[in-house]
Amino acid sequence: MKQLSIVIPFHNEEGNIETVLKSFLPFVGRYDFEVICVDDASADRSAEFFKRFLLMSEYNFMKFITISREAHRGYGHAIMSGVREARGEVISWTHSDMQADPADAFRAFDEYKKYNNPKIIIKGRRIGRNISDVIFSFGMASIASIVLQKLFFEINAQPKLFHRSAFSLLAGAPDDFSLDLYFLYQAKQSGYEIRNIPVKFAARTFGESKWAFSFSAKLKTILRTVRYIFKLRRTI
Repeated sequence: MKQLSIVIPFHNEEGNIETVLKSFLPFVGRYDFEVICVDDASADRSAEFFKRFLLMSEYNFMKFITISREAHRGYGHAIMSGVREARGEVISWTHSDMQADPADAFRAFDEYKKYNNPKIIIKGRRIGRNISDVIFSFGMASIASIVLQKLFFEINAQPKLFHRSAFSLLAGAPDDFSLDLYFLYQAKQSGYEIRNIPVKFAARTFGESKWAFSFSAKLKTILRTVRYIFKLRRTI
């Protein structure tokens, strides 16, 4: 069993693949880890890039999963497809857009090891964001906190890291961007402690956001998330 599994979904992120994978090279030999790359129905050349890296011995920490366009169901489904393949005692997921440094998973792992407690989750707390994004995140966290009667903060900040025994919390997880909220809510319901580490939030270099590429897309995501919060409330 590996010490750490890191799951990263990719959807049309060919411009970031090399940068993401190279960011893990300094940790080879220092950590016993695997990186599970999930190509989530990409329409670009992502699959070609991944196959090229699979042939390079220095990237033998990498595993590759493909989700076909017919099977594409969303961000949450891609994450869960990778988590189910994880063989690490500790599991983490993060994003592939390089706004969150994939290597933050190792910082989260170091923080996790300070506590001899499998019922603890380590997550990011983003710094360096523009004010509109800060207000948006605060607003969504406030709505979730009020409706679900639990305190939430920076719900979608990455990475998320947890002991594999917490996999049971993900039963019935949603297929879309509500996954992070669902996971944190289930963790709080089950008495888990959630700790934050500061992570830098960088600007995108390649590609575009999958949910905030336009005002209408962002509005749809907001409305969908609010509806999901109230749906989750009905399970209490």
